[in-house]
Amino acid sequence: MTKVSHHRIALPERPVIDPAHYLGPPRAMDGSPRPPKPSNGTESAFLAIGPGSESWLIEAAASGAARIRTEWPPLSNSRL
Repeated sequence: MTKVSHHRIALPERPVIDPAHYLGPPRAMDGSPRPPKPSNGTESAFLAIGPGSESWLIEAAASGAARIRTEWPPLSNSRL
């Protein structure tokens, strides 16, 4: 029998997380980060703004945002 891997023993309420199990964000075949793929016209329009919108979307997803608000309330005059 060959030992494949060795994991530390986890105690109750003390999980053991090995960063090597997480490969990071999706990558293209050449190793570069895979760009976001729009699934509707609103997403396409947002990504068409420029490379900053793509970076912003990647960072938002990395921070755990599941949804991004598409309609913003109008600014009040007191903010101007």
